[in-house]
Amino acid sequence: EAVVRTNYMDAANQGWQDEMNDPDIKEMFPVWMYSNPTDSRSRPHHAARNRRYYPNTVPFVVVRGTDISDAANCRCVPIAVSRYDWADLEAAGARVETEW
Repeated sequence: EAVVRTNYMDAANQGWQDEMNDPDIKEMFPVWMYSNPTDSRSRPHHAARNRRYYPNTVPFVVVRGTDISDAANCRCVPIAVSRYDWADLEAAGARVETEW
């Protein structure tokens, strides 16, 4: 069950990343937000990334971590942020992370 769940999430996140790499999409969604369920099952280092913003050129799995200890049963997902929403967020003080 864990193998199927992990591979399903990785496939879904990779499909999302492939879409983000499309030139038309990349222009519309310059940033993505890391989303982590906030409960007792969350890994502390994943929870620390919750609601942080990353450039669309940085793959989700790089931020999440590629080791099996990061990938297994991970429930985190990337959420695309449109350039319009990003302009508002940035004006309110949001910043893109430069380290992951």
